[in-house]
Amino acid sequence: MKFLLNYHGQRRAIRRAYAFGVFARLGASIIGFGTPGGTHLARSDDPSIGRTAFVWEGFDEDKLARVVEQVGAHGTLIDVGANAGVTTVPALCRFGFEKAIAIEPSPDNLRLLRAV
Repeated sequence: MKFLLNYHGQRRAIRRAYAFGVFARLGASIIGFGTPGGTHLARSDDPSIGRTAFVWEGFDEDKLARVVEQVGAHGTLIDVGANAGVTTVPALCRFGFEKAIAIEPSPDNLRLLRAV
């Protein structure tokens, strides 16, 4: 059963990867999408974190869940290199952090972070 679930998840990711490329070719500069952790924005020219978050419907939320399991979601999350909020948004919306401080040096990513 685990193989079957993984297979369907991979097929969905392949379709989403194709869609990400189509959006970019159609001239969409920003792509909005939802994940279990919240709503996100990604630049269509971001081949790294934005694309990964779109394709896999989140970015390292399993790692964040393990951290929360070990230490809890008390107080404030400090996210250095926050990108467009792919960790900050789930920390607040899904994992119950009270507050987050997101630090992002890229002006393009900072604009997206402020928009979410």
